[in-house]
Amino acid sequence: MNKTKILVTLSSILMLAFLSTTLVVAPVTVGTLYSCPADPIPVIDGTLGAIEWKEGVPLTVKLYNLNAQADTMEIEIMSLYDNDLRIYFGITYLDDRINPEDYLFLIFQDAEGTAICTPPHNASGGFNDNHDMKFMWLHNNHTVDHFTKGPGYNWADDVSNGGVDNGIGKCHENGTHITVEMRFPLNTGDSLGYDINLAINDSVNMFIGYHDEDKHIDWFQVRESDNDYDLIRLQVSCTAASPVPVIYILLGLMVTSVVSFLYKKKRK
Repeated sequence: MNKTKILVTLSSILMLAFLSTTLVVAPVTVGTLYSCPADPIPVIDGTLGAIEWKEGVPLTVKLYNLNAQADTMEIEIMSLYDNDLRIYFGITYLDDRINPEDYLFLIFQDAEGTAICTPPHNASGGFNDNHDMKFMWLHNNHTVDHFTKGPGYNWADDVSNGGVDNGIGKCHENGTHITVEMRFPLNTGDSLGYDINLAINDSVNMFIGYHDEDKHIDWFQVRESDNDYDLIRLQVSCTAASPVPVIYILLGLMVTSVVSFLYKKKRK
């Protein structure tokens, strides 16, 4: 083999190695969340009423235990918007009670497309600055407008930094599962709080996190084994897919939980 062929072969190998590494560390979009016109407009009471959310198209999202990635949980999320250009989120997850320090948050990527999470993609990682965060303390239905603030998985509230609190949210205990409703404007004009600026037909990347104080677990879309993190794509327009009744969402979560438990038990 002459020198030219050797150089070409080596260059190809190096390029493939570079591309493989690039693909591994890139965030992965795991689904699209379609936000559909609300009919009727939901009352924010945390119950996810079947009639109010009949236009919602649920998306299943897997979250990972930040400190023990073999443990996962699934949530179901839906979204709607109304004629006043307010967006709604309905979330269902399996848990028997709400603890005083439980919280849930949704992060929306900035317009520049800056990575939401910084490496290493594990408990020692963190958030990049200035991504809009809609945060909710579940025990007292206290919704707070935040933005991400590194280093670490940290955030700052809009009001303390000259911004405005624009959201509202409530949750509801159902014995075997928790339901959450949140609402905020598509465009608040709050640049000091780094709020999202969306219109109908726009889209943006989202990241979800949940803290379960009872189990002392942070459930994030961070995946240490692949050295990256998951995203979902929020699309502010509807799809032709048929909405799924909320009761089917709950049954799906229960079946997934049972199968996961049996699989883990079998492996022991």
